[in-house]
Amino acid sequence: MYQIYETEKAIKEVQRMLGLNTTGVYEKRTRTAVTDLQEKYKTQKSGIVDYNTFTLIAEEYRKKNTTRADGFLFYAVYPFTSGDQGENITKIHSVMKVVLENYEYEGVIPNGNFFGSDTVNGIRYLRKILNINGRDEIDKILLNRIILESDAIELKKKYWI
Repeated sequence: MYQIYETEKAIKEVQRMLGLNTTGVYEKRTRTAVTDLQEKYKTQKSGIVDYNTFTLIAEEYRKKNTTRADGFLFYAVYPFTSGDQGENITKIHSVMKVVLENYEYEGVIPNGNFFGSDTVNGIRYLRKILNINGRDEIDKILLNRIILESDAIELKKKYWI
């Protein structure tokens, strides 16, 4: 969770997940969206984003943004961010490894099922070499580009070496 001095950042994240313009100001439009969500889940309609409400907002956001990654073997929920874990992260790490090794990445290659600092560093490097702007997260564009790049590298290894 956010610290008290990160209030604007926290409000922007809530607004982003609710599909609102990210102003960082908790105005009437944001409060109404929060209250509507609380009503939908039959919780107290306070308009306040406490831990439970934030969990509901995040769950709702993930439901709306679940899609199949083109050419990949699992259903991805975007964005993948620091702290995420599970089978999907393991699969992402496996394709990241192929690409990072091919481009002679000197950092620690991320592995395992946890999205941690090694993953963030790998993402920063990949975004730079693939010329893809974005944050320290894995969105659909980056994931599909990594998959395509990994496939191309594997084909090259198979037929040219």
